[in-house]
Amino acid sequence: MTHDLTRRRTAAVRLIDGTTVTVREPEWCAGEHENGKALADLCHDGPESALRVQFEGWPIDLLHVALTQHPYALAEAERRTVATMDLGDGPYPFDSAGLRMLAAELAVYAGRLRDLARQLAAVEAREVGR
Repeated sequence: MTHDLTRRRTAAVRLIDGTTVTVREPEWCAGEHENGKALADLCHDGPESALRVQFEGWPIDLLHVALTQHPYALAEAERRTVATMDLGDGPYPFDSAGLRMLAAELAVYAGRLRDLARQLAAVEAREVGR
């Protein structure tokens, strides 16, 4: 894959049949395209963002998310741009309303984690006194 950095961004991608196509990239595309696939499988991916947490001094990235588009997908409904989030058992596409709903649910979940942390701190304090 070659990447053109001109104002109208394009990328040349080699397909599974050996031909090369030049495709326009959305402005958010990170410019990395996998060669050797069918045109219908060509995917634009934006930069990935992850929730990074520390576990015993080691960083762990959770909830990877990026904008994604399959502009040549066979089904027209699959050609729209979505935010794709890996939730552990595979990627899930969200539209903007779904992503806002997910953010709200994560905020609620964060509150549950804080409540559980308080409960655990109380248990830990009792265990230290044994």
